[in-house]
Amino acid sequence: STLGSLKSLIKGKPRDIKSFAKTIGTEKKYMDAVKKHGLDNPKTFKIKSRLDRAVKGFEKTTGIKWPFK
Repeated sequence: STLGSLKSLIKGKPRDIKSFAKTIGTEKKYMDAVKKHGLDNPKTFKIKSRLDRAVKGFEKTTGIKWPFK
């Protein structure tokens, strides 16, 4: 199933937006891996590691804690 259309407006410096896009994309890959392989699979661990790095990069670049509300 898909979420359909999601409308949003993201404003910020190009590097901040790039970091956000990378992090949200990596988060989706992680969720897909969990769904497909489970939490204990090495593939899932590898993607989780990528997600952790992306989150750190996002927080460092933007000064915003992930996930934000």
